Amino acid sequence: ALTLTFIHNEVTEIARHHDVTVLSTARGNTGKVAFDNIEELPFRQNPVLQRILFELYRKDLLISEWNPAFGEKLDKLISRLQPDLIHCHFGNESLQFLDNFNRWDIPVLVSFHGYDASQFVHLKSYARKMRSLFSREKVFPIACSEYLMSRVAEMGVDTAKGFVLPYGVELSKFTRSTYPGKENGI
Repeated sequence: ALTLTFIHNEVTEIARHHDVTVLSTARGNTGKVAFDNIEELPFRQNPVLQRILFELYRKDLLISEWNPAFGEKLDKLISRLQPDLIHCHFGNESLQFLDNFNRWDIPVLVSFHGYDASQFVHLKSYARKMRSLFSREKVFPIACSEYLMSRVAEMGVDTAKGFVLPYGVELSKFTRSTYPGKENGI
C-alpha cells in the first residue's frame, strides 16, 4: 500500500526527472498520495493456496507468494508498461512481485529497509528464497546501511552486485525546541 512517506518522497523526486509508474497491490491513504501514474493490481490469494502456503511458512519449510492469477495480470501490465527498471521496496514484500514475475530481461532492484533484513533473517525458508532470487542475473539488493547489507549477506545473498544507498532526512523540516534554562534544547 502507498502509505510510507519516504517512498512517496522518493517517487516524487525521481518523477521530476524520469517517467515513473507506481504499482501498488492496495492503494492506501489516497489523500496523501499525489502520483500521476499509479497502477493498482490487487493481490488476492486463493484461500486454499493461501492456507497451504501459510502452513509451510509457519513451519519454516517454504516462503512463497506464488499466485497464478496475479502473475498473469502482472505479466500483462509489465508488457504494456515496458519499464527499463523495476524497484521493489522491502525484501519480504518484494516476494509478491518476484514470485510472480516471469520477465528476467528487466533489472529489478530490491531495497531492504530494516525488519526485512533483521526479523526474517532467522527463517531458513526466507534465506533460501533470497539466495534464489538474488542469484538471478538482473536482481540486485539495495540496503540503506552497511549494517543492513551485512544482514542480507548473512542469508547467503551475493551482496557484491548490490549497493548501499543511505537515506537521508531533510533536516529543514524539523526545528529544535528550546526550553527556558536549557541551552541545548533538552
